[in-house]
Amino acid sequence: MKQLLGTANQLEPGFEDEFFNRRKTEKTYRKNEFGFLMPVVKIEANGPILKRNMTVFSAKMGMALYREHIGKPMPENSGIFVKWFLNAGLSEAEAHGFFSFLPAVGEIKQGKQRSIKQFGYRYNCDDRSLIMAMIGFHSNLHILVAATSDLDTFGKVLSQYKGITFVKFGELTKLLEAKSN
Repeated sequence: MKQLLGTANQLEPGFEDEFFNRRKTEKTYRKNEFGFLMPVVKIEANGPILKRNMTVFSAKMGMALYREHIGKPMPENSGIFVKWFLNAGLSEAEAHGFFSFLPAVGEIKQGKQRSIKQFGYRYNCDDRSLIMAMIGFHSNLHILVAATSDLDTFGKVLSQYKGITFVKFGELTKLLEAKSN
């Protein structure tokens, strides 16, 4: 972990201080899969370094799922809507709300190895121009993503979700370049 943090700080000076700021954490409880309350730490990590990098990572996940489920790369006039949650930032009620319209289940597979507990997602897809998914990495990171090539039809509806960020296809490098500003 120390080596990864060192690398992250080299690439993004200030990352560790921003992400692990103890003043922005809250001890709380969350129900586990058996319904028992378990202690968790909710991180209110919302600084510019984390936002920028999580937005780029989340958008890349959306593009990958678009390619996987639509069957072709995203075209130029398309976009990705993202919202991410760290640790206890996603409530059980909010997750179930998303799951109600994301019936299909996906996972990363490598050969015979399956890893749905490490990386799984629920999704819905029109097989033409839109995929929506809730991606989970263990229970520490969740990403809500909607990738679409039909912004005229879906753009206004998707942009109404509270806290969602829109990334136009092809502008990820601009977000990363913003770190020098």
